[in-house]
Amino acid sequence: MGVRDWAACDFYATLGVEPDATEDDIVRAFRTRAKAAHPDATGDPAATERFQDLAAAYAVLSDPRTRRDYDRVRLTTTGDGATGAAYSGARTPEHNRPFLRTRTRAWIAAVVGAFVL
Repeated sequence: MGVRDWAACDFYATLGVEPDATEDDIVRAFRTRAKAAHPDATGDPAATERFQDLAAAYAVLSDPRTRRDYDRVRLTTTGDGATGAAYSGARTPEHNRPFLRTRTRAWIAAVVGAFVL
């Protein structure tokens, strides 16, 4: 599942947790729902798809970086992929480091320039 698909999915609802849930809450919710939806535990043919949805939600929400990116995508887009009204336009502290971005770009330009010559 790509980042573009994140705007259309509500992983918090899939796991049955609130957006401010802790990591322990997410793990507990995943394990509880995975036991009930596992294809080997049920005879339901749709259990495989539900289990894959749970696994995808857990993979995104259990990693702090991926969860932060997912929350950012949810804030900046609506379900149809358009820019949502919830986006305030404020930049996060990680993006307010122009020195590092400029320094990185300078190194990339130097390496590419050396390679081209």
